[in-house]
Amino acid sequence: MFKDLFSNRLFIGALAFFVLCVCGSLLYMQHVEKQTKKALAESEDFQQWWHERNTAEKPVAAEVAVSDDAANASDSEAVGDSAVVAAPTDEPETDNTPDFWSLPVEERQRIIDQFYHQRGLNPPPKGYKYRWKEIGVPLLDENGDPVLQKEGEPWVEIRMEVGFAPTLEEYERYEQLQEDQGWAESRGDVAEANRLTAEIEALEASVQRVRPVHFMTSWVGAEAKAKASRRTKEKLDAALREHGLEHLISPY
Repeated sequence: MFKDLFSNRLFIGALAFFVLCVCGSLLYMQHVEKQTKKALAESEDFQQWWHERNTAEKPVAAEVAVSDDAANASDSEAVGDSAVVAAPTDEPETDNTPDFWSLPVEERQRIIDQFYHQRGLNPPPKGYKYRWKEIGVPLLDENGDPVLQKEGEPWVEIRMEVGFAPTLEEYERYEQLQEDQGWAESRGDVAEANRLTAEIEALEASVQRVRPVHFMTSWVGAEAKAKASRRTKEKLDAALREHGLEHLISPY
């Protein structure tokens, strides 16, 4: 029975396809995890923390060096009760900060975990990263939870600011004024066109209210760039609907 089964080309092809899918999934997960760690290690927040972390360890080494010099004080010139240590040479300083990527994998993971724990965070799930409000401060959502972003996905930020936010009735009036102004210009009625322009500007100034506005869209890679415009429109449109301003949603 098994001999017949394994001699069946269709079965063998299906089995090979399944094995390839499983292997491909595992390789992709490893790739995403590696890219996530690489993006973190190259981020401004991590770089600053990494520099401060290693700088803080250097004074300890300096104290040891001073103690060694004190032990060899017999080689210095005595002046009263004090010892004059020979002036340092003008040898160029070398940066002894360890290279993050030269460390063993386990050590890199320990350092990354330490980075998150010092900020009150757990390491993010595989394939995700935290968004940062500023260096060292994670971005929080309305519930006070840290915001996660899926790797490879564009980041769209919508903020509440004062802007053009008419009610539906005001917007319909606004559109009618624009149409009338266009007709006045087309027939050469300059006075009427100017009057309507002034009325449009007055209406715009009177409907400045707090509303959702597109603040920023960021992405990394060609795939995320292709999604950026669509995600920006989707997120802004959803915010406008939430605040009762769906009449401001562009059809394009």
